[in-house]
Amino acid sequence: MPQITVSPRFITMTASCTPASSCNYPYRRHAVVELDPGFVGRPRQISDRARGIRRIIQRWENCCVGKTRYCASRVAATEAQDLCENLNGVWGSKAQAAAMRIYRIN
Repeated sequence: MPQITVSPRFITMTASCTPASSCNYPYRRHAVVELDPGFVGRPRQISDRARGIRRIIQRWENCCVGKTRYCASRVAATEAQDLCENLNGVWGSKAQAAAMRIYRIN
């Protein structure tokens, strides 16, 4: 029986963003996005119009990048990764079960 692999349907994305001109610290934007089925590669931007993105699940805007693990950017990245793993786990188990049923029928 061949091994069935399922590519991730949800990924996390990170991009830099521009805060107000009076801020001297870097800011980041984090998002969990759903990919179009069959899309190979990584989307270029965090946008609903970007090629390969079906929809944006959740965004974290203007997160300050600090030096500790409690900074807003690191907390947002951890939350995004946890959400992505949960969504891929739920979707992946359903897709693998469906693929197993289709394989057994054929």
